Order: sequence, then structure tokens, then C-alpha cells
Amino acid sequence: MKKSKLITCLSAAFVSAIALMSCSSLIKARKHIVLTIDGVEYTIIVTDTTEEQHGLKVYRKGVPAIEGTDDDYEWLDSGEYHELQLHKSGLTVTGNGEDESIFIDCDMYSPINLTLDNATVTGKCHYGGGDPSIVRCYGNSNEKDSYQGEDQYLIYGDTLLLDEVVNSCGLKEDLIKVFGETQSAKILTISYFWLLCEKNLNRLESESKVQSFPCSEGMNPAAITRLSQSITKEQIDRFMELRKQRYEQNGKWFGIDSTSLTSYSSSLSDSHWGKNKEHDLQRQQNLMVMYDMNSELPAHYRNLPGNIPDARTLRLLMEELKSVNFKDFGLILDRAYLTKENLDLLVPNGIKGIFMAKTSDKHIKAEILKASSLEGNIRKTGQFLVEYDCYAKECEYPYSYKSNDDKGRGTEVPQRLCLFFDPELQGAEDKVLTKEVLDCIVSLDTYIKNQVSVEESILKKMRKYINIEVDEDNVITSYSINQEKIDERRSRCGYFAIVCCNLPEKEYDISWVMSAYCKRDLQEKAFTYLKSWQNGRRLRTSTELSTEGRKFFQFVTLIINCQLHHLYAKTNDEFKRHIVTPWQALDEMRSVRLVKLKNRKPKFSEFVGKQVDIFDAFGFEIPKGCAPVTRSRSKSRAKDLH
Repeated sequence: MKKSKLITCLSAAFVSAIALMSCSSLIKARKHIVLTIDGVEYTIIVTDTTEEQHGLKVYRKGVPAIEGTDDDYEWLDSGEYHELQLHKSGLTVTGNGEDESIFIDCDMYSPINLTLDNATVTGKCHYGGGDPSIVRCYGNSNEKDSYQGEDQYLIYGDTLLLDEVVNSCGLKEDLIKVFGETQSAKILTISYFWLLCEKNLNRLESESKVQSFPCSEGMNPAAITRLSQSITKEQIDRFMELRKQRYEQNGKWFGIDSTSLTSYSSSLSDSHWGKNKEHDLQRQQNLMVMYDMNSELPAHYRNLPGNIPDARTLRLLMEELKSVNFKDFGLILDRAYLTKENLDLLVPNGIKGIFMAKTSDKHIKAEILKASSLEGNIRKTGQFLVEYDCYAKECEYPYSYKSNDDKGRGTEVPQRLCLFFDPELQGAEDKVLTKEVLDCIVSLDTYIKNQVSVEESILKKMRKYINIEVDEDNVITSYSINQEKIDERRSRCGYFAIVCCNLPEKEYDISWVMSAYCKRDLQEKAFTYLKSWQNGRRLRTSTELSTEGRKFFQFVTLIINCQLHHLYAKTNDEFKRHIVTPWQALDEMRSVRLVKLKNRKPKFSEFVGKQVDIFDAFGFEIPKGCAPVTRSRSKSRAKDLH
């Protein structure tokens, strides 16, 4: 064989070896390649020598090639210059990848086998057009990321959709930065399982045999417990810090609310008897969640004892927000948080706040009385908000701040009171009030007739509008309707009020205040997701560490859940007519399979029908090779959906 032919053949083999390392992201300093030509094995040590790109290209394909079908091959960059050291029978020949420095006696179509860290390409060496920088490998490939286990056809479509949802809000990236790839995959696996299977975590290991999850290895209950107990407060704070940076780019209004989680353990420090919103006769723990009103995603959470009222939780939350660098933000809170203590936290520090207020507040009752009078009637003195179909009026809410050095009542700093009146709501509340009084009367007559003892909690509820007399055994002897209380409550029917602090009227008009508070509806829906879809209504843990970890997993799951609903809400009405809920979107995607065949890269099955529409409507890219070959029908329908 001519010398030039020998040079060209081996040079092509080396280029193929370099390309294999570069394209598989395997190239590192002093990597070893095993190269076999004509049954003779060589060892090549590859070392980076320069960052300059030499621009060589390599054909590489994992299926048998067909002559004359170059379009079936994929161009791949071969990487950087490398120093090559070839060892054969104790003889060392070194070079820099140039053809004039390397010689091997072999035929042009000699069989080639390249191996690097269990990644192999088998085929024949070939060069064409006299260009030794082009190599075409004929035969099968066995690459590093190929599957080596038993053949599997796993349910994957809904997991793939959740993967895209997670990536769209940066959640996976933030988890990896804090917990690393392996632990992050396990956390996401638990979240996906709650969302897709709605079962107890004890079923996760068996479900992993038919469903694909981010963590490929099955997680048994012991592994889940160890993962829960490994989550630290420092990691959670770092995660919150990363999430905070994303929310600052969107907006700085946050909604705060809390909910109760039933606990089966009586030994946990936060498990106490409290006001359970689901009326479970168990101890409970409370969970406070702060939501970004712009992105509609949870931004922060705090664990609370089950017996603490909402009004007492804001002070420590403010300290926690400062510790993770939350600043220059506004808060939207419900009526339970409107207290003098909480106003003292916000007003002097210049923090913006929007509180729903109780109409039974004495200052608000006085304004309602004025708004119902002939002279100050809200229909005449206020404005009508067409978008919300109600009347609105600006008033003042008295507030005074007293510092440590002040004497007397302190400094008067009146805040805004936005008063609203809805005539339709007035009629509905009036009916509810009348029915409530009539139901109490029927119950009282029954108790008197049967002469049975009545529990104190029931008496307290019925005494709201009725005067009740009982004997020493709590048996009702007589009752009378308190018409004054009924009339006072009826006068407030249809009214609701919002107190604003540090919100100038010129910058934030009353219509903006109403729209901002209406976004709190997202929080109530999110708690519904947590307690139903996420299987988070009851805590099935008995140790402090496991409980903290499970709550963090629920918080991560809630972020995914809210992002899924947020993306669904952005689709248009035509799409929602076919896909009614986000749950239906996940169900439609479920039939897409992840196909794992031995020595082959995992592949996805084809997208059909509504599956194509879902990815188009959500703005996600369909994996390569999964889209229909002819998409005329899908494209026309996608055009309608957008």
C-alpha cells in the first residue's frame, strides 16, 4: 500500500476517534481510546494542546449506511487540536493529528472499532474525494448514553409535559444548583408522582415499573424517608433565594395566606388542635405560603403550629423574608391579618399592603352607614366599576403610629379605605341571613321539644342572632329573636372593604386596588390543588425531619402545579374548548411512550392528534422525530388555537 494511502486511512480513524469524544461530551485531559484496526489493538492517549478549532467534520450514524444517501448522515464537529500518542508493540509514534506523522499498514476499508469509557462505534474506515478529514462509519453504534438494561416501553407523555413545565419556570435549574442533579431528580420524581398518580408515596416504587420519572431508579419508602430527612434549612433558604431572583424580574406584589394540614402524629412540635378548614377531627399543622401575583407561582413558605391565628404570623415572616433578601415589595392579605400590630409592621417601614377588612369593624361600619344614607349614598357619591359590576368609594381608615419615644396617642397617619357595594351580592347575602335565622329557630324548637342538652359550641353559633336561655344542664328553656343584631347585619349586606397602606391614590386608583386583590383567588385555588391533586391534605409523618422534607416536596409540587395552570390559562378559548382542564392535557399526553431498547438511545413514540395541539398551544417544541410527517391538519388547527 502506498504511504499516502496509509496516512489517509489512519488519519481518518483518528479523526473519527476525536469526533466521538467531542460529540459525546467525553473529551477531557489525557483520555484513553482503544482503537482496533484489522484485529490489531492500539491505545491512544488524547491530551488537549490548544483551544483553537481545527474545523474538521465527521459523518457518524448509528444505523447501517446506504450508499449514495448522504442526507441520512449528521454533520458533527470533531473538536479541538489534540496531541496523539500511539502505542504498538512497545513502539511509540507521536504526532499532532497531521497525516504526515502517522503510519499504519492497513487497507482502506479495514474494520474499525473505537472505544472510550464503554462508548463504541464499529464500522469501516472510508475516505472520499482525497479528503482525509471526512470519515464515514458503517455499522452499528453503542454510545455512552445508550440503554443497557431490559427492553421497556414506559408511559412518558405526561412526564414529558411536566418536564417542559418545570423548565419553563426555571425550577429544575434552581433545584440542581442547590441539591445537585441526582437529588433534584428524586425530588422531581416525588412531585411528578403526586401530580400524575394521586397515590400514597408507598406506591412510587411499583409505579416506576410502568411510568417514566426523572429518577430512573425506583424509590422505596425507606429511600423516600432518607431523602426527606436529608433536606436542610440552609438548602431551603438557598432555594428560596434563587426563586426570589426570578420573581424580582416579574413584579413585587405577593399574596399571603395559610392553610391547615391534618397531622396523624401527636408527638410533632407543631401538631396542635386548631380550626381545621376541612373539619377533620385530628391535630393539625399550618402552612403559610406567599405567592408572586404576577407569575402566579409560590415564592416562599413557612411552617406554623396548628393553633396559631393568622394575625400572629406576619411579624416572623417579615424577618424570614429579610433573611433571604426580599425587599421593596407589597403584600396582599385577607381580613384575618388586619390588626394594629400588623399595620405597625408595614406602615412605618414604608411597605405597601392591601388588606381585605371585616365590615364589622367599627370604623368601617360607620362608613357603611354613611354610604347607605340619602346624602352620602354610594350610588351618588361613589363611582361604578364596570369591569367588576359594583360601586366603589374612597374613604379614610384611622391609624396612628406610636414610637417608643412618643407620648399619648401617637402620630395620626390615616390610611386608605376602599369601600365597595354590589347590589346583586346584597340580595344574595340577605337571603343567606334570613335562611340562617330560620334554620336556628327550627333547631331551637327541636331542642326544646326533646329537652336535650346542647353543646356550648352550638349555643355560641345560635346566639349570634337569637337570645337563648338555658338551665344548669344546658337544656334550652326559651329563646327570643334579637332583631337589632339582624338589622345591623342586614345593613352591611352587599358591602365589602379593602384597607390600603402606603398606597397613594394618584398612583394606585381604586380600580387597580380591586384588580390586585382579585388575584388572591389564585391562592385559594392553589390550596385546593395542594389538598386534592397533590395528596397533601394529611401529613403521614412522625418525625420532625421527615415532616420538614415532605412540606418542602409539597411546595415544589405546588410550584409545578401552579405553573401548569398558569400556562393553560394563557391558551385561547378555542384550545380550552377541546382541552377543558390541565388534567385533561396530561391525560391526553399519557399514551406517548418512552422506548428503551438495549444498546440503543431511548426514543419517544409518535405524537398524534391532540398531543400535537397541546405542545403547540403551550409553546413547547415537539421532540425530534415525534411530530407527524404531514402536519397540514395540525398546523391549521394550531393556527386556530393561537
